[in-house]
Amino acid sequence: MIVRLLLETARLACRRYDRALRAHLPGMTLGRCAVLIQLAQHERPNQAALAQILDIRPITLVRLLDRLEAGGFVERIPDPDDRRAHVLALTAKALPIIESIHDLNRKTCNDLHLGISEAEATQLRALLSRIRSELTAARLNDDPPSRPQPPAARSRELADCDDRRASDLAKGGKEPA
Repeated sequence: MIVRLLLETARLACRRYDRALRAHLPGMTLGRCAVLIQLAQHERPNQAALAQILDIRPITLVRLLDRLEAGGFVERIPDPDDRRAHVLALTAKALPIIESIHDLNRKTCNDLHLGISEAEATQLRALLSRIRSELTAARLNDDPPSRPQPPAARSRELADCDDRRASDLAKGGKEPA
């Protein structure tokens, strides 16, 4: 119930922010803004590091970077430590856009009437930060091992799963939806 409420609330807030963003900064999207803000906060990350920071797939980041680079906001510079990689840098053209994004963020947050007091907002921020920390720690513990299982072991695991499902069905269980 809490997760669903969080998702619905986040979706509504994102829609509202996206409308304001498109009105104030035509051509910008939430994703492009996130890239610019993170580049402003992290000095010359490479693409893999930025994808990890943003928690998006590398191919998604490549598409965002392509558009930002075409707009003259970002440049890819060959990484001196790894010739296969590029570090990312903001251009001078991006700096006023980043300031506009910060202004929009302040305005949007100030205009957002949540129907709660400042003390409740502070408490909510603390609770959400704690939930995020717990989920982040759980995700780190749940990440699959870096080496894939050998095919034979994976096949046995799938066969065991199919055997258990067949056994449950034979005992009168229902097929999962």
